Amino acid sequence: METLSAAADQLVSEFVGLSRQKPANGSRQVADRTLQLLRQLVAEPSWRQTSQLLGQLRAAGRRLSAEMPTEPAVGTLVCRLLKMARDEHEAKRRGQLSQEDSLHRRLTAGGPLDAAEDLSQEVAGLRADLLAALDELQTELDASADNIAREALGHIHADDVVLTAGHSRTVLEFLRRAARERAFHVIVAEGAPFCRGHEAARALAALPRVQVTVIAESAVFAMMARVNKVILGAQTVLADGGLRAACGTHALALAARFHSVPVIVCAPSYKLSPQFHRGDQQEGFQCQVSPEPVLSYAEGAVVGRARLSCPVYDYVPPELVTLFVTHTGGTSPWYIYRLLNEYYDQQDHEIVQGTSAAPAAADGREGGPLPSV
Repeated sequence: METLSAAADQLVSEFVGLSRQKPANGSRQVADRTLQLLRQLVAEPSWRQTSQLLGQLRAAGRRLSAEMPTEPAVGTLVCRLLKMARDEHEAKRRGQLSQEDSLHRRLTAGGPLDAAEDLSQEVAGLRADLLAALDELQTELDASADNIAREALGHIHADDVVLTAGHSRTVLEFLRRAARERAFHVIVAEGAPFCRGHEAARALAALPRVQVTVIAESAVFAMMARVNKVILGAQTVLADGGLRAACGTHALALAARFHSVPVIVCAPSYKLSPQFHRGDQQEGFQCQVSPEPVLSYAEGAVVGRARLSCPVYDYVPPELVTLFVTHTGGTSPWYIYRLLNEYYDQQDHEIVQGTSAAPAAADGREGGPLPSV
């Protein structure tokens, strides 16, 4: 039975409470907070066998994914730790067995060691090895933006016209790295109604080699004929190679395909999710926020007769994406499954695939705190 111990349950509850009281400033901060929680769960002394740890992690992953369905780093990092725990356990168990004993087991069992029996045994040093593996994962996350940015000169050339949308720290670092050596023009779609593209435009305008133009989403199709490439961030990279990205990204990608403009997506590894987009469960994929920025409550006469919807995300199918740039280099959308097989175990996919409807954001100046990007 996969349940949380009392101490682990308290740690998860505190994590969820902190996330609601102090929303993270970007998905990277969510990833850092999640890694800190995972360190606490691994260090928690209530588990002794690997099977007990896996059960607690899976229970924590299900709860966190249900509480925070629009934050990809939460569920995916839990799934990644589950695979790391199984791999570390198997490596240490095989290291403890002598070569003769291992061969005897293989011959008598007709295959590898029995997984259920293996995981129910204690393995010395597993806790310390997992904590060290989490430290290595933290180092990977710290270097991911820089490693992605190193690919910039291979994609952005002198006098290129690049189009981006909204505000993504990974994309900004990508463009900054290219601007060190090359002059180019960036067109920024403002991302109404929250207009976070203005933040990105201000940051890019400070670069001496970059010329910046801000446009409304309604002008994207007209401007696309002048664009050499589209560079975007993503909230989640899904298992089919599609994206969950800021609302308006789908229309932008369709315009890019019409004009035969390549679409490049910058995505750190913690945004790669084994989740699929399922049209019959769109509520679990989508998040609605207050439409007050679209139509102010001050317009009471109109608001009373209008039904307003303000979705945060779009689904962008894989056929509209040309290339993903991750910390390991460029990857086609059709090969995302290979990265997923490397990072996650298939038996853990249901942790992130089983999420239900996303909660609506609280009221606020911009419709409440937005899920991080």
